[in-house]
Parts: sequence; C-alpha cells; structure tokens
Amino acid sequence: MAVVPTYFADSSNRAIVYKPLCAPSEFDNKYKQTSFEKLKGFSIKSGKSNNKEESGEYPFYGSTGIIGYKSDYDYTGKAILIARVGANAGSLYQVDGKYSVSDNTLILAASDATNLDYVRELLVKFNLNRLVFGTGQPLVTGGLIKKVFISIPEVKEQTKIAYFLSAVDDKISQLTQEHELLSEYKKGIMQQIFSQKLRFKADDGSDFGDWEEGKLGDIVRVNPKAKELPESFFYIDLESVIPSNNKIRNSIDLLLNHMEKDLPYQDSLKYHFFNSTTTWVANFQKSAFENLKSEGINLISNKDLRKTIVEYYDAGIESSKWQSETYRTIVINSFQNVLNTRFESFWDSNYNDLMQMMENGEDVNPVDIIGEMVPNDFNSLKKDKEYLYFLRSLKNINSWHMDRMLKLTVISVEKLIEDIESELKLLK
Repeated sequence: MAVVPTYFADSSNRAIVYKPLCAPSEFDNKYKQTSFEKLKGFSIKSGKSNNKEESGEYPFYGSTGIIGYKSDYDYTGKAILIARVGANAGSLYQVDGKYSVSDNTLILAASDATNLDYVRELLVKFNLNRLVFGTGQPLVTGGLIKKVFISIPEVKEQTKIAYFLSAVDDKISQLTQEHELLSEYKKGIMQQIFSQKLRFKADDGSDFGDWEEGKLGDIVRVNPKAKELPESFFYIDLESVIPSNNKIRNSIDLLLNHMEKDLPYQDSLKYHFFNSTTTWVANFQKSAFENLKSEGINLISNKDLRKTIVEYYDAGIESSKWQSETYRTIVINSFQNVLNTRFESFWDSNYNDLMQMMENGEDVNPVDIIGEMVPNDFNSLKKDKEYLYFLRSLKNINSWHMDRMLKLTVISVEKLIEDIESELKLLK
C-alpha cells in the first residue's frame, strides 16, 4: 500500500503529515488496460462555435483559454479542451458549465462512468506534445488521442486519485503565490534599505555609522564578457530584457489566478497590477552597422557573413522594433480605454528617486523601478469580464510580440557572433 502525504506543511513548522491514501482493502481491482476511445461515453471532436463577441453571458474558449464571450452557448457540462493546432498544440485545460469553443480546439468528454478530472491528470502525465506533428503548423488530432493506450482503475479510485492530485495542485498554486508575493515584498524592502530610507540598529540599540560612497570598480572587477574593463560604459544586455518580460507575464498569471479563484485583496497585488502594464524594450544600436555601410559593406569578403549582417540589421532589428512598439502601443492605449475607470492612478513608482540617483552619478538599471496600481474596487474587478479579457489577451499578445521576438533575437545575435568569430579565425 502506497503511503503519500495528504497535507504538505503549515506555515509554522513546515512539517509534512503522512497518511495512507486509501485503506489496504478498499481498492483491490487491477487497473484496466484500454484506450480512450473504448471508455464509456468517450468523445473527442473539434469545436464548431463562431461569432465570438467582446461581451456576453457565456465564455467563448480558444486553444489556451477564454478569447471572448457570446450571448448564447453551444456546449454544456464538463469537458477537457485541447489546443489542436499552432504553437500550443497539445496543451489542455478543463471547463464546466455553458460555453462555446473555437474550431482550433478539441473537446474531450466522457460519461459519468469515467472521472474526467482523472482523465485530465492522465493526459498531463502522458504529455500530448508527443503526438504533435508538423513544423510549419504543429497539429494534434482527435484520431491520434483516442488511440492512446491507458491504464485506468474503477471510477471510485479514479475520483480519489483526482481529488488528491487536485489538492496537491492547489497547494503548489498557494506556495507559488506566496513566493511571488514575498519576492515583491523583498524587492520593496531592498529599495528602502539601499536608498537608506530604512536603517537597522546595532544590537545595543545604537545607530550604525554613515554609509560610505565609492565606485563599484574600486572594490571588484565587473565585466563577464571581457578581460579588461573599458574606461566608461553603460549597456543593458538583451538577455536582461527577457527576465523583465517574464516578470510581466508572471504578474499577469498571478493576478488571473487570484481573481479567478475569488481570493481576497492583498496589498502586494498593487505591485503586480503595475508590473502587468509595464513594457521593457531592448535598445538596439545600429551605429556600428551604419559606419560599416558608410565605409562599404563589401569590406566583408565573405558573402554569406555579409548577407547575415545586412539581414539582421536591416530586417531583424526593424521587425523587433515594430513588434516592441506594437505591444507598447496596446498597453498605452489601455490607459485610456480600459484602466482609466478601474484604478486610482497609473504607474505610481520610485521613478523620481531613481532619476535623482542617476543625476548623482549612481548606476541605475531601469528594471529596478518599483511601482503600484491600486484598483478602485477589487471585488468588482474580479467579476469584470472586460478587464479579465484584456488581461488574458495582454499575455497572449506579449507571447507573440515580446516573448517570442526576444528569444528569437537572442538566437539571431548568438548565431551572428558565432559566424563573425569563425570568420576572424579564418582570417588569422
């Protein structure tokens, strides 16, 4: 008999409590070896809904979540929705109630003889990405899924397994949220400490002395990319923009999780509302390329390398700039047509403090800005379909215009550097 933890620790002692998942004699039947298509009441088909709207009583689901609403509905009851085509092919989530489903999404259902929560966990473990085929337009089909061979216990044991795994997921979600909130709290405290607005005292209650000011270069060597420090420099690696963008996406996820689970307002959420609407754009410098063009691009004898450089600077950078500005415009416009009636103000932050530090000659990284946006009525916001639609869409748009673009740009830059280094070796 397997013994598994039924509760994973409280905040006071972090003790793990162990308890048998079931009594030794409760489930004696062996798992049944079968395939999805042989399960009672099993069905899988593409959604057929169309004419989604921006508002309506019933949700309209796409491959990764709600993409709109409708005043009527096409489907009812519990179902598992699976992304059928595109970059998210094979990803899945569960729905219930009355709803509509787009044609790029598969609808998987079964009778009461099968616990659908258990089926979802089974699919997660199986990993449907294994069935995805095609490179230009990745695809997974219902025909492939229904042929998947599975092991399945009786429905009562399915229910207990699904309930247990759901409890584990809830605990993971809770701990993840606690981690996010504590991380934001730490950042705020660090800002107070290192700006000397918050000071500690010695053990005897006396004040510590004044802080000393100096240059970082006087006490450490800083520059992982070169053997010697240049006389003066200021740059932000493209790679550093990616974690900042991930921070935006993580804040959106945390806010959606908090509101969809109808959790109470916490003061730290104001930092995530701020993060969700920030835009960090890489600053692409083309001066070196412009100088090269003025001297004559044919100075580079290797035709392939010359072509790669021109394509990156003339096409790659311009495309990246366009995608960044498109995303920035969407966020800025939201201040006028979405956020203006829902928040007390926008982007209350430590910007002025950072600018003062910069004027004092201190090194300042723009990503150190900490701000807040306080909702007028959080309980109303949790039920605000227009705002929730905006927040979900913002993450999807970020995926295409920022996350994907930044990662592809890093790959292009690394490849360009590799080609240049190879050419230099040949010249030597």
